[in-house]
Amino acid sequence: MERAFALKHTEDVLKGSSSGGAFMAIAEAFLKITDNRGYVFGVCFDENMKLKYDGVSGIYQCRKFCGSKYITPQLDSALKEVEYRLKRKDYVLFIGLPCHVNGMTHVLKKHDVNTERLYTVDLICNGAPSERVWIDFVKLLEHKYKGKLTDFHFRVKGSPSNPYKTKAYFENGKIVIDTNITASYNRLFLKKLLI
Repeated sequence: MERAFALKHTEDVLKGSSSGGAFMAIAEAFLKITDNRGYVFGVCFDENMKLKYDGVSGIYQCRKFCGSKYITPQLDSALKEVEYRLKRKDYVLFIGLPCHVNGMTHVLKKHDVNTERLYTVDLICNGAPSERVWIDFVKLLEHKYKGKLTDFHFRVKGSPSNPYKTKAYFENGKIVIDTNITASYNRLFLKKLLI
């Protein structure tokens, strides 16, 4: 029987989340049932603003995975790390795009890795654009605002009339909130014009 759930996390977690704080709730439950002996994999930006899967072992480290990100992340290094953790008999929670979850489990089985301790969550996917489009967008922002981009939020808590408000953080201390330029990526994504 199919079941669906809705949730709303604490106010503290909601501030850094896009959709109710589900990621943190799932990670907390997973770490609790594994007596904090598990590794949680999610997506975050690296130092060059490329999206990647990363694994952490503590709940506070999971906060970097919160928030919607409309880019296809890199999977390669995380796949090796998941395989390594499972071979060590660690528990692993992998939250990602359905195609990545499917591909990863297929590769693990092909490598004869025991997946008994692997837990997976498929995110609802509306289509994730190519990283190349994102990298060009980052270059545009850095040129326009004369600084290195260090973080980007696709859905900042804002008015109900604009749930896709953007916020860009730059190394020079500049913070830019929802200009026509920072919002252009989301607009193209929502109109399904990015591939």
